[in-house]
Amino acid sequence: MAGIPQTKYEQAMEQLSVFVTATLGRVPVGRRFTTHQFITALRQEPAAEAAYQQSRALLADTPGWSHAAAQVLHGQVIPELLRAAPGVRFAGFAHDAPPSEDDGTAVPSYWRKE
Repeated sequence: MAGIPQTKYEQAMEQLSVFVTATLGRVPVGRRFTTHQFITALRQEPAAEAAYQQSRALLADTPGWSHAAAQVLHGQVIPELLRAAPGVRFAGFAHDAPPSEDDGTAVPSYWRKE
C-alpha cells in the first residue's frame, strides 16, 4: 500500500503553517509545552480549526489512509512545522506527562519556546 502522497502532505503543511506561527506567537518565551497542548491551543481559533479539519480531510482522502489522518497530522505535519519554527526546539518525549497528554495519535512530546 502506498503512503499519503507528498503533495497532500505539503498541502496540509501549507494550510496549517500560518496558524502554527500565530499560535507560537501566543506562547511565552521559556514555556515548555506538549504537542497535545499546542494542538489544543491552535484549534481554539475558528480559522485554525477550519484549516485543521481541512488538512485532516485532505490526508484522510488518500485510499487506505483515512484511519491514520490524525496520526499523520499530530505526529508528522505539526511537529515538522514546530521543528522548522525559529525559536522553538524539541525538548524530549513526555514520558512523565499525565495520561491526558496522550491523545492516541502520537508519542507525547515536549517543546520549548526560546
